[in-house]
Amino acid sequence: TAVEVLHRIEGEDKVEIDRKRLLGNLKNSASYSLELLENLLHWSRLEEGVSNYHAEEIRLNTLVANCLSLFGEAAAIKGILIKKEINGSITCTADRIMMETIFRNLISNAIKFSNPGGTVTISVKEEDELIRIRVSDQGIGMSPEQVHKVQFNGGFTRRGTANEKGAGMGLTLVREFTNVHKGQLTIRSEPGQGSTFEVSIPCLK
Repeated sequence: TAVEVLHRIEGEDKVEIDRKRLLGNLKNSASYSLELLENLLHWSRLEEGVSNYHAEEIRLNTLVANCLSLFGEAAAIKGILIKKEINGSITCTADRIMMETIFRNLISNAIKFSNPGGTVTISVKEEDELIRIRVSDQGIGMSPEQVHKVQFNGGFTRRGTANEKGAGMGLTLVREFTNVHKGQLTIRSEPGQGSTFEVSIPCLK
């Protein structure tokens, strides 16, 4: 009957929705696993005193787009809007792998600690002979003690708003790779008010 057909279609739709949700969760887990492995590799090299700095010209809009492709599923699952404020012509001379690591960890953290339905804003500007990279979120924020620890003493571990795991080394890598580029990491954050991370590096051409 027509009713039976409708029920069958509804059942198939539900299976398809469940399948897509499962695939999304698997992609999300794979992205975080890849992030963890890459962070561990970079961390071990830092501990050994090996930086492997290789300067090259980088188009930052393309680099950000590549990093965002890793976290589309994670943002979609939490209903997070990603806003980009980047001039497509901005380039800098820097180490590509280190810059990717900086962007990847800042974007990952912003999504991880954002509340569902929030907004993450990524801004790249060229000002006063500096490249200023800002990643802002509307998430759970940090206490002054936590901010101080990230900027000067190392990272710390806590779970995200959807219970995402973290190893506590991502922001340490951001700080150390910023230092390699003779730059500066600035953090503005309040508990419950979100965070803004700014990386400023000399604009080498």
